[in-house]
Amino acid sequence: MNKSKKLNLTELKKLEKKINKRKKVYVGEEKYEIMIDEFIKDTDIDEIVMELNELIDDLRKKEKVTNTDIKNICSLHPLLMIRKFTDASVPEGNDIEKLINVSNLYINTGLTFEILSHFSDEQVKKMNDRSTELMKETGKKLGEIALQQEIKKNPNLNIGRSMINNG
Repeated sequence: MNKSKKLNLTELKKLEKKINKRKKVYVGEEKYEIMIDEFIKDTDIDEIVMELNELIDDLRKKEKVTNTDIKNICSLHPLLMIRKFTDASVPEGNDIEKLINVSNLYINTGLTFEILSHFSDEQVKKMNDRSTELMKETGKKLGEIALQQEIKKNPNLNIGRSMINNG
């Protein structure tokens, strides 16, 4: 029979070491070295979604929002994952324009896909499942922004006005 252990702070610290491991990978034709997390923590995924929601709230404050702005905000999700789960260079903070420019660089050079492909299938599934669950509210916010912009463009449009004002 296996000897059981008590779950105490010391044991929790040991478990924490296991989930904080990183591994070295190489990306791009130039073989750039980056470190990636081996274990994706739910709390980190939650933080990414919160950051994305903050960026969407900032977008909502703009007078004029285009479809391109909405598309660009959506493209930031993988960049925020790279920022959180790797040591690859991604600016800190929530400067939307700067993040979009960097996101486009990662996407257009193929590095976004290549970096994310180094995570295990299990960890990618975990990221996707947890993000999908949390992104439902994000999608709702983006839909509200698009509807608000449509109403601004067409002031005679009455459909949805009460939904925007009430909810």
